[in-house]
Amino acid sequence: MTSRTRDVPSVDSWDEPLPRVRVVEPPSLELLDRALAGWERFLHTFEGASDE
Repeated sequence: MTSRTRDVPSVDSWDEPLPRVRVVEPPSLELLDRALAGWERFLHTFEGASDE
């Protein structure tokens, strides 16, 4: 019986390391305040909806 192997790369066969995750700065407080205000405005659009 003949054994067949597939050409599947394994972790051990990688020549170059994987790229690292880039660190990003957290959002500013101004941006978070604006996002919260927009979210609250969005939620208020549902308060007056009638039941159908």
